[in-house]
Amino acid sequence: MKLGLRRRGLLLASIYVIFLTFPLLADDQTDRLRGLAKEAKAEGKLDQVATYLCQAAAIDAKKYEKHCERARSDASVRLQEFEGDFGNGKFEFDHKDYAGSIRDLKKILYGPHMGEAARLIERAKALQMGNADPTGMPLLRTAQAAYEHGSFDVAAAAASKVTAVNLKPAAIQILNNIKIYQATLAEAEALERHGDLKEAQNKYKFALSIKANGPGNPTEGVQRIAASLAQQKLDAEKAQAAKADPLALKNALAKAQQDEKQGNWKSALTDYDAVLSLDSSQAEATQGKQRVLAQIRQSANSSKNLLRKKDGSKDVNSPLASGAHAEDLLEVQLEKGIQAFYASEFSEANHDLVEYLNAGGGTYKGAAHFYLAACLWSQALLADPKDTHVSSWQQDAREHFRLAGLEKYKPIERLISPRIFAEWKSMERPQ
Repeated sequence: MKLGLRRRGLLLASIYVIFLTFPLLADDQTDRLRGLAKEAKAEGKLDQVATYLCQAAAIDAKKYEKHCERARSDASVRLQEFEGDFGNGKFEFDHKDYAGSIRDLKKILYGPHMGEAARLIERAKALQMGNADPTGMPLLRTAQAAYEHGSFDVAAAAASKVTAVNLKPAAIQILNNIKIYQATLAEAEALERHGDLKEAQNKYKFALSIKANGPGNPTEGVQRIAASLAQQKLDAEKAQAAKADPLALKNALAKAQQDEKQGNWKSALTDYDAVLSLDSSQAEATQGKQRVLAQIRQSANSSKNLLRKKDGSKDVNSPLASGAHAEDLLEVQLEKGIQAFYASEFSEANHDLVEYLNAGGGTYKGAAHFYLAACLWSQALLADPKDTHVSSWQQDAREHFRLAGLEKYKPIERLISPRIFAEWKSMERPQ
């Protein structure tokens, strides 16, 4: 009797131990299945991934049921892609494009067409070797290896020598990729030079999609432009944060309009510029400035007529020419130079600004130096880097930036190209 009770106790204890260790055994099994699924995914065999994860779900549904469903969905989508790959590969095989056929059929990693795809690959390889000339395949392999390493000159030289009919499509593909890559990179560089940064960035990205390690380093271009765009955004945010107080803007505009009504053209021009320094898009100030400049031009033309001798001899300057009218004439010339700069007519702008400075300048010498520097720097940016003038343009631009700083000139950042303003900031001396 006692022996029977003891045996029953041992049996119950064994069952209890098994009950306690079952979750541990289940965890080990699901971990193993998850590891196998990970290996299968690395090999692209999504059907096996689904099999392993669904087996895990049968053990631990709460943890693996959704993984199982997602894996089955992914495997089904990829199977549809394999259908397209098989159709392409068979079409290419039938049309004797054996290299293309092998490429597409190799993409099929599972499914009902896997066996037939493998047989077609072997046949394509045999036919490819039979039709190839002795030099064609080595040349193609040289071109492919060079292309993969980003050595486009070597790749193009080898690919252009491939003449075998069955190898020619692959060689032409390499040549086309190189041609498109080079054209895209050239467009990106030109757009960047002209300040069209977003479009330039798109071109650099497209070049990267063709060949990530191609010559010209488009990755650096993408990063460089991303930094410039981020800086522009930051500058715009700072400008928005520093937007003028509405009351201050209203008062400054009222003063400018009052000076204009009283015919104090020079004061009105200064006041309108002050308004625009607070808000460069202020329409009333822009229109008012244009009216004042028109009045100054009219006054300048009247001064010329009064100073011209009636006896037909050559023009000379009377004492009046050294007074207020002469200063008005200088300011008109300065304004013409600045307008020419914004119209990208740099030669005309250079001429007017140099003439203004050579005549002694006036109240706005700092502005003249700054815009002359901006003209020279723009010409350097837009020129071919091999142009011998670039270095002297840059040197002269830096000197005029320095002189503008000495005149304590402060340009309106939002009206200036970011690249020009960046150079100005690098040259600006502490005031």
